[in-house]
Amino acid sequence: MKYYISLFVYVYLCVFSAYSQSVQYQHYFNPTSQFESDTFSMQFACDLSYPQFADIDSVVVTHYKLVNRNYVSFNQTILQQTIVPNNCAYYILGESLDTYGNTLQTIVVHGIQQATFGLTISYQIAGKTTFQGFNDCPFDVSVIQSLPSSITQYLQATNQMQSEHPEIIALAQQLSANCVTIADIVESIVKWNNENVSYDFTFNHDVQDALSVLHNKTALCEGYTNLTCALLRSLGIPARFVSGFAINDQFIRYSYAKGSGGVSQAEGGHAWVEVYYPSIGAWVPTEPQALANFITPAYVPVKNTISYSDNIQVRSQIPTITGTKSASFKGADSDTIYYGTQVLTLTEPIDPHVQYEPLLTLEVGRAHGCNTASVLPDVAQYIQGNYVVCESAVQTYKVPKIPGATSYEWILPNGSKQITADTILNVTMEKVFDDGVLQVQGVNSQGKGIAAQLPLWITLLPQAYTLTGPDEVCKGHANAEFFIQNTGATPHWTILPGTSGTYTATKLSLIISQTAQSGTIEVYGSNSCGNGPTSSIQVAVKDKTPLPKLVDDSLHVCFADDQLPLVQLQNPYGTIYWLYDGQELQQQTLSTEKPALNTPISFKVYQHQVGCSQSDTTIGYVYVGQELQEPVITLLTDSTLHVSTIYSYVWFANTVEFLQQTQTIQPTQEAEFYVLATDEHQCTVRSNTIEFTPPVPNQIAPVKQTKDYTCTKVGSSIHITPANNESITCTLYSITGEIIETKKGSSLIQFSLYTLPKTIYFVEIGTEQGVFVERFVK
Repeated sequence: MKYYISLFVYVYLCVFSAYSQSVQYQHYFNPTSQFESDTFSMQFACDLSYPQFADIDSVVVTHYKLVNRNYVSFNQTILQQTIVPNNCAYYILGESLDTYGNTLQTIVVHGIQQATFGLTISYQIAGKTTFQGFNDCPFDVSVIQSLPSSITQYLQATNQMQSEHPEIIALAQQLSANCVTIADIVESIVKWNNENVSYDFTFNHDVQDALSVLHNKTALCEGYTNLTCALLRSLGIPARFVSGFAINDQFIRYSYAKGSGGVSQAEGGHAWVEVYYPSIGAWVPTEPQALANFITPAYVPVKNTISYSDNIQVRSQIPTITGTKSASFKGADSDTIYYGTQVLTLTEPIDPHVQYEPLLTLEVGRAHGCNTASVLPDVAQYIQGNYVVCESAVQTYKVPKIPGATSYEWILPNGSKQITADTILNVTMEKVFDDGVLQVQGVNSQGKGIAAQLPLWITLLPQAYTLTGPDEVCKGHANAEFFIQNTGATPHWTILPGTSGTYTATKLSLIISQTAQSGTIEVYGSNSCGNGPTSSIQVAVKDKTPLPKLVDDSLHVCFADDQLPLVQLQNPYGTIYWLYDGQELQQQTLSTEKPALNTPISFKVYQHQVGCSQSDTTIGYVYVGQELQEPVITLLTDSTLHVSTIYSYVWFANTVEFLQQTQTIQPTQEAEFYVLATDEHQCTVRSNTIEFTPPVPNQIAPVKQTKDYTCTKVGSSIHITPANNESITCTLYSITGEIIETKKGSSLIQFSLYTLPKTIYFVEIGTEQGVFVERFVK
């Protein structure tokens, strides 16, 4: 029995309670998996600049030493500490614990050689996150009060964590209403942080106490931590401030009962919370910004304290008397040391120098949340099945039975949903799916539980190749080339009878022998999922180099073109020879002179592939077109524009294509209009330009209204008399526009103000001449 006494003091077991809540660390694979980061390094450079270095025998440096830390889901192992002196020597005097159990290392610096000296302290660290769930019991504050002072000291109110302030207490009570466990309460508070407080370095960045964060709704990491600790402490839950570093820029994903999301955490100094759980007798790290009750392997805790402002300040003064002089400083927190009453500024860069990449983005969820009465389905723990799958393959996925679920909702990578009555999903991976996430969550009449997720990498069957190459080859050609795009698949070729060749991922090189025959070249791609469709090209085998085929047998040049015509081949093959203007030119294309009107230029072309006989000759011509007739735009008397032209045309207004494209248009906008006409050879000519202004419609001068009544105030009454016994309608309004009374008639109309309060009144009078308003003051 004595063997278990100390354990019972620290661990509260749910022996007498029927309720025990499972706190799960949910992620993409089996929850018993362990992800360990690559080892990485941190480096603190503490440099002192002290002109009187020759008078100093030694300096005592005291700093927080990084040590091994073990939690339910997180482990930090210090593999090595290295200290490198700069312009000095050193030895380690010793190590001790501060009030909060942090390790202080004391180093003596001596043998100072220059005014600038110091230490570089480096660490090799391995961070590890293990997905180890635990059971949390209903929260009982009396259990907390029975714990030792080393834990209950983290219930104190401080100037940074005003846990006894009425506003803090009120919010904590609101957020913990209906919560059962500490895990419930922590999630409720962090969820509120995420939804109501924004990260902002520019606004009140130097004011990070809990009450200010609550008022400003903005915070840095220490502000989030101060507020979270204050809310928890006000409820009697131990929570402590942890300061350290985030080793790299990371994106932390999270999920909770009503949704999911993520938060970015930048590299550098950071702060977070550790919450004490009596049910397991351990501190559990919590990221107060991210709805994530865990920290990743990239977090490096340096020290924990009651509050940020309660950090121990390690300082001493250098004696002014002759003899040994020493000074100590805290490299992480202080930018000064003291010499007598003189403050000396020193340079202390403490940015971590690291090379580390996170192994996997994690996602954390927890069952139920605070609404325990709703009996939502429990958290889906994980999905079993292949995560690298093939297009069109049938896959089977399974989730462990979810307590409280009557059915299972599966969300496929394309967003479509399938409902199953049991824990198994059979699905065909259609081509419409892309890499993404498969999710499953339990469903019952109260709603949906938290989803488990599995990332899917879908390998598609190879796409059809785009096959290009000559449709004619000649016998004797030793390197006829055919090309495909590189899709990552392995190509498989079918070549012409009587040929041989080699291929790469993008090219087939064929040797066309004298016995080669015409046929079809085919290619398809294959990968681990199967074969793709076949692409093909018909190829004729010729006895000589293929006859050149001109892109344009008769090249037409526009009359207004100044550019020289360029002649090209459809099927360049081997070396191309042009016969033009009495010369033989060896080049890929031919540029000719612009021919005279009605006098075409002729040329010849042949080609020769090494190993083959020379091709036959092709003859081509270049013509120049007639000068185009300019279209004419006319402004007609009905304010329309008309174009006269024998070509097709397009109207433009201020260089923009006009909406109406008929021979006669009726613009309604002020603009410069012109037409661009095109003949059958795609030669163009522009019309004249007309500056068009739409006509102004005739305006009728307004008729001035004249009053055809009299309106006077007689005593406390208003009298309105129409002219010529005309029927009028009068309405009395208050100053606020409220209708008091309406009367209609063709003789004297009266409104009495006797019983009405003293203020301003309006009378609206409607006559055949119009509506008039009169103003009266009582």
